[in-house]
Amino acid sequence: MYNPEPKPADASSHDSDLSKQAASKPLLPNYQELKAAYGIYDQLYHSQITGCVLINGQQLIEKANRAAARLLGFSENLLIGERFDHYVHHHDKEAYHSLLKQPAPGRNILLRFPASQAIKPACACQGLATYECAIAGCDLNITENYALCSVAVDYKRKNEQFRYLNLIDVTESQLSLASLRCFQNRLEQKLASQNRALLISGADLKKNQAALRNSENKVHAQNTQLNAIFNNVIEGILTVDPDGTIISVNPAVESIFGYTATELTGYAIARLIPEKQQQPPANSFGRPPRHKPIKVVEGIKKDGRLVPLEVSSADFMLDGKFYSSCIVRDISLRKQSEIAEKKHLNELAHYSRLGIMGEMASGIAHQVNQPLTAIAGYTQACLNFLNADTLNLSLVRETMGKVHDQTLKAGQIIHNMRGFLTFRTIRKSG
Repeated sequence: MYNPEPKPADASSHDSDLSKQAASKPLLPNYQELKAAYGIYDQLYHSQITGCVLINGQQLIEKANRAAARLLGFSENLLIGERFDHYVHHHDKEAYHSLLKQPAPGRNILLRFPASQAIKPACACQGLATYECAIAGCDLNITENYALCSVAVDYKRKNEQFRYLNLIDVTESQLSLASLRCFQNRLEQKLASQNRALLISGADLKKNQAALRNSENKVHAQNTQLNAIFNNVIEGILTVDPDGTIISVNPAVESIFGYTATELTGYAIARLIPEKQQQPPANSFGRPPRHKPIKVVEGIKKDGRLVPLEVSSADFMLDGKFYSSCIVRDISLRKQSEIAEKKHLNELAHYSRLGIMGEMASGIAHQVNQPLTAIAGYTQACLNFLNADTLNLSLVRETMGKVHDQTLKAGQIIHNMRGFLTFRTIRKSG
């Protein structure tokens, strides 16, 4: 914008006219009274907050008060004699000239004037806290002053048109409105961004909800399947805490021991399995869970009878504590089957031996007849020795010794036969 070099001006035309009138002595009192009134007017003129500028027919500034000088950015003396429109923003000059051509009461226009320095938004701007805006980089750092301009007085003097321009400084209000619009725009942008984020989050939430429902359905199906297995498996399943207290049992435990679930829950497992036969309790010293080998024990039914059991257990961690799942299997029928099978095998072996004895009868008879025949021969020889004329005791003694040996041999054969035929229990290996 063109900034003219201000030129100093002579005294006001009003003062000149008054001085001429003062030349007439009869008018001196009136002149003094008028001059005093003019002094009061001039004081009021410069003290008002509204800018006031007097321009002549050539649009040169004849007079300007302090408020107008502050608004235009120059002192009053430097403004005198300069064209007013030189200080108007070039975009607003057309509107200014239109106002001068068609002045009307109540008509005003918004004009911009160059400011000596950029005007920053007030610190009360909500964007400073809401959006962490920096004043230095604010888009509202304007370089113009804003004023509402209107023609307050329009008169002629010596055939020259004079106008008093009234300038109301609205820079702060314009800046406040701009700050408010900026805040609203930023708020709308933030809301739009949040809405987009919410839409994305909503879509993600729907996906997560669908995935969660799918997971819940899978978990429900797995729980249903596990509950079906838990409730219908023939093995008894007990859950035991680190103190050996029963937490839960399945129906198979009820049928094995004769207790109901209510009668067992909260009681020690020693009620079912004596402590000396129990496996080591669940690990509570921070070591990893482990599976324990199958062990054969005797459980105690509700009526006090003993029941043979196979017990296996596995430890697991829940809420920082180790628990045990014990699986018990009633092996009463298997034990009875083993006893019956063993008895049957023993009887079968006995009958097999009897059959073998029948098949070996001829051989056994031959084995027994040999010592008997020898005994008969030796006894006959002894009789012959005794009937002889000369008795030879050494021969008789020798022959009787052989009879004794053959008798022992026959007795051993019979003893072995009896042992073979005796009923014996078969021991299974492995």
